[in-house]
Amino acid sequence: MIAGIALLSAIAYTSFGQTRDVVINGILTNMKDMPAKIYLVYIPILNLTPDSALVTAGKFTLTGSTGNVVSMGILTTDKNHTTLGKNAAGIMLQKGELQVSASESLQNIKVSGSAAVAQREYEAMGRDARDSIAVLKKAQAGERYKTDQVFHEKTQSALIAMYTRVVDEIMYYPLDHPGSVLTPYLTWSQLSEATVMKTVLVDLLQHSLPVTAPKVYKLAIAKIVAKFDKAAAEFDARVTANDAMIPLGSKAIDFTMNDTEGKPVSLSSHKGKYVLLDFWASWCGPCRAENPNLIRAYNNYKDKGFEVLGVSLDAGGQKNAWLEAIKSDGLPCTELADLNGMNNAAAKLYHVISIPQNYLIAPDGTIIAKNLRGEDLQKKLASLLNK
Repeated sequence: MIAGIALLSAIAYTSFGQTRDVVINGILTNMKDMPAKIYLVYIPILNLTPDSALVTAGKFTLTGSTGNVVSMGILTTDKNHTTLGKNAAGIMLQKGELQVSASESLQNIKVSGSAAVAQREYEAMGRDARDSIAVLKKAQAGERYKTDQVFHEKTQSALIAMYTRVVDEIMYYPLDHPGSVLTPYLTWSQLSEATVMKTVLVDLLQHSLPVTAPKVYKLAIAKIVAKFDKAAAEFDARVTANDAMIPLGSKAIDFTMNDTEGKPVSLSSHKGKYVLLDFWASWCGPCRAENPNLIRAYNNYKDKGFEVLGVSLDAGGQKNAWLEAIKSDGLPCTELADLNGMNNAAAKLYHVISIPQNYLIAPDGTIIAKNLRGEDLQKKLASLLNK
């Protein structure tokens, strides 16, 4: 655990412009395929070449760079791997020494050491909500969840609320903790990962950046914000134009897509019923937050000629996440996907470029409403089916 000035002085040197100021001592155990080499990949704005170390008998010592900022590095078995996954784990990098260990997979990584201050703070974000999720997951596996409808709905509503809370806590962390060592990194991360974000949130995050934030973050965020207004305006224009292509009163466009069991299902096979065509995805927080309302609508009106047809915009590598979301949220409706992400065939037909989005289709195939959510959906269905 010793990582004082003497250690840093001993390891610090410059190679290809990279100052070595962090040491990672690692132990890997129970790996199905023990890697011969381990890599440390840096966030793009630092413009640093990945560092590496040989793995011998499951142990390695890797000297890396922080670029004089606190940021997340990707510890991986593939230097071209830039995202988290089975063979990659994110660790917060600070000057000093880190001890890491992982059993079976890098996903199970544990981090300690004198330079683990940022890591501990990062792991604490959303911890209470994640603990609640674990408890709710156990409840889902119980018999009561299967037999008690009220308990079922309360549990899944609470679960979705906790998932949303985790996302919100991470997103708003820079605003709530302006003095945190993580705030510059998280501010950049939140803005760089957002394709489109409400301008007010961009402004808030931008202004949450401390005066003492490293210059590299200030420059990167300035570039993001400079591009944001133009990108947001262009996106809004596309949404408006695309929405006009599927006007109310037009006929729904038929399509056929596979369900969760790989069986083809056509929109036209539901003709004669009121159908809510719902575009969503497992990774879409607002979509999943709306699922309890969809389930309530379905249960209230399924015997009165109402059906929900879900179309997922999950991609090929997200099939399990899609199926797990259906199970976790308790969706009882027909669910379809071609696993082409935002290039989903049905989404293209309906010019969908953002989710959640839905269309209410009358028994004769006419689109009679769009984007009904919450009580608006319940009221609309009541006006149509409670006669």
